[in-house]
Amino acid sequence: MASIQSVSSVYRPQAPSTVMPSASAPQVKSVAAQGTFDNLNLGDNLNSLSSIGRLGNAAHIAIKGGAEGLSSGQSLLTSLKGFDLSGAFAAGKALSQTALSWGTKSAGIQGAMSLVINGYRAVTKKISVAEAGSRVVGDTASGFVGGLAGTAAAAIGTAALGMFGVTGGLLTLGGAAVGMAGFFIGEKFFKESDLYRNLKSKVKSVLDYGFKPLSA
Repeated sequence: MASIQSVSSVYRPQAPSTVMPSASAPQVKSVAAQGTFDNLNLGDNLNSLSSIGRLGNAAHIAIKGGAEGLSSGQSLLTSLKGFDLSGAFAAGKALSQTALSWGTKSAGIQGAMSLVINGYRAVTKKISVAEAGSRVVGDTASGFVGGLAGTAAAAIGTAALGMFGVTGGLLTLGGAAVGMAGFFIGEKFFKESDLYRNLKSKVKSVLDYGFKPLSA
């Protein structure tokens, strides 16, 4: 009898374990890496979207703004060629008004794109509200300067190419290329100026002060 009981105790079924297997180290690392990868991808996508938006804005300003200012650019070059200072002044004034108009449009486009991108970064806690605001103001101002320079460069560049006998699609492409170069050069010089840095710094300081009670 004792031997039967000992045998039955040996072969008695065991209760199933309720302890869940722990995740292995490679699995944990894989999940963490995937999260980091997704964040990097999102950041890269936002940066790419910003770059594409600026490129599109520059092309739009160079083509449309340059076409609108072309007659003024032609008059300006013709007057300068004939040493007609009065005509050159009038043409320059007309071109500056066109450039100001397209600079304002460029500022609106670039500011709106910056608001969406940096607003998202602020909402997702990637940057502070103050930093987002300073970036939006800085992008809006640089868009204005770029639009101003791009319009003037496209108008004068197209007029100059036309005086050298360039026509048709080549004239359009050449004028657009000059205008886009003017846009990015103007934007670059502005962003390297003290005016740009001081503007962003002032806006950030004001917003930091204004949002400090909310974060306290």
